[in-house]
Amino acid sequence: MREILFRGKIRGSGAWVVGNLANVKWWFDASPITVIIPNDAYLDPRDGRGPIRYVEVIPETVGQYTGLKDKNGKKIFEGDVVEVDGITYACYWHEGNFEFGLENAQESFGIAYASREIEVIGNIHDNPELLETNVKGDFMNDKKCICRMYTLELHSNLSGFIRRMGVFYTCEEAEAFFVNSYTRKLNDDEYVNIVFLEYDKHNNLINDGVLYKLSA
Repeated sequence: MREILFRGKIRGSGAWVVGNLANVKWWFDASPITVIIPNDAYLDPRDGRGPIRYVEVIPETVGQYTGLKDKNGKKIFEGDVVEVDGITYACYWHEGNFEFGLENAQESFGIAYASREIEVIGNIHDNPELLETNVKGDFMNDKKCICRMYTLELHSNLSGFIRRMGVFYTCEEAEAFFVNSYTRKLNDDEYVNIVFLEYDKHNNLINDGVLYKLSA
């Protein structure tokens, strides 16, 4: 069973606190505030003193623990920025699941497919610049690029472009899909291009191109 934890920034101090999430009211007609009850409820994370019942946090900074740890054993929370195979992703909650990628983008991957080499390098609140800087990897020369995906494009020498077939996280996955699914199904006049797609932090396509051509 996944451990249920929440993380948030303490209002006023900016320090991070981890524990159980709740909404409370100081009195019956007051607006509720978002609080976290620390795991060690007897230690105030604001000044190291106690006892304490809960601390108010900034709601926009609250993120839930994904149940995953990175390669260094660090817990991965919603809102963390991670690096996988030299590519930078944000961790976010989407349609009932945690995913890594660009929020509201189709080109993302769930925690079930997270690499063992994933590493937390910051978070979107303290380190927004991590989603603006260049990432490592071939063809990634545009500093605005934070996500790179691959797709297969089916073409015909007679009729031109036909359709795209899937989106993949690595070039190797795209090529394996082609070998397993399409090699024996192509007509003599057809061929497939492996195409890379690069996106900025707003999920805008900023660059694409053909890596190489495949044929039966």
